[in-house]
Amino acid sequence: MMRYLFRFMLPAAVMLGAGSLAAQSYEPSDGDAVAVYINEFNPQDYEMAREIMVQGFGQAMTDSGQTRHTYWITNPDTYEVIGISFFKKGDSREDWHGHDGRQKVLEQLEPLRSKPQVRLHYQVIGRHNTSE
Repeated sequence: MMRYLFRFMLPAAVMLGAGSLAAQSYEPSDGDAVAVYINEFNPQDYEMAREIMVQGFGQAMTDSGQTRHTYWITNPDTYEVIGISFFKKGDSREDWHGHDGRQKVLEQLEPLRSKPQVRLHYQVIGRHNTSE
């Protein structure tokens, strides 16, 4: 069910930030790896977890030296935070998943979770931007 719902969520999530793609130094292109991280937190821990996700993983990504483009989306009604991360050719998901900075953030988040993280892997096959 989660994968079925996600197929409809990813295009909408990417479209939310599509206008900012041109301002980024890296634009995802066909063949680039994509990782989707679905996180659900305890209601009382949601706000703190959301901050740790965005700030903590953001810093860990910078420290990793990889070139990335990441969107953070959230649903406060379900206490979910979803990260959609595009990896530039030459940077690997596997290296990121083993990165020490990422592991430290995961350790911080673990007691705040209501469910284990769901991690999905995809590949870019095209993109579309519209302008006004």
